[in-house]
Amino acid sequence: MSRQDDLKSLLIRRHRYLQKLKEKEALQGADVRPGVLLEIEDVEAEIERLKAELKALAESPAPPTAVSPARPRIFISYKRDIAPDETVARDVYYALSPDYDLFIDRLMPVGTRWAEQIEAELRRADFLIVFLSAQAAQSEMVTAEVAAAHRLAQQQGRPRILPVRLAYRDPFPYPLSTYLDPIHWAFWRDPTDTPRLIAELRRAIGGGQLVTDPHARAEFLRDTQPGPQPP
Repeated sequence: MSRQDDLKSLLIRRHRYLQKLKEKEALQGADVRPGVLLEIEDVEAEIERLKAELKALAESPAPPTAVSPARPRIFISYKRDIAPDETVARDVYYALSPDYDLFIDRLMPVGTRWAEQIEAELRRADFLIVFLSAQAAQSEMVTAEVAAAHRLAQQQGRPRILPVRLAYRDPFPYPLSTYLDPIHWAFWRDPTDTPRLIAELRRAIGGGQLVTDPHARAEFLRDTQPGPQPP
């Protein structure tokens, strides 16, 4: 019950009590005792005070309604129908779904205009988690999603790209290298790494960084010579 409801209920009770006191005063007439008159004055003063407090509450602005902070929106990019990409992407999706709004392309209905839907979802996303196995790094679709996220981040400041290497130690091929070489990434070795990866992604979404920074990649990657790159 609100403060206003409490005051209204109390005001009704005091009015009833005042009415009884005045009936007693009328019955006693000239013989009314001084205590009754004093009590009538006290109750009348209390009633005026209650009315003033009710009026002040009615005129005061309502407190602002608490607004829940918006949940981060996350786009998950991966190469479908290959292992371990689909398994890891699914595990991360189910682990993060209770706390974040996630989009994964397997949820798109048949007949959806793919390019338009992907662009719209990336534009709304705060983060792009991209899973990169050796095969995914060669995927035109995955590369296109990373390129679109990079372009949107330049325009609107998001989504932030969170790359995850899936047992993949080669340098990123061009043009992925253009987008991903300057940023931190995570590394997944096998299924025993999945809980650690999920915890690392949660930290990054909360404002932290993925573990491997660009300066450490020379020690991490295999000593392979990259192929020729277009200008």
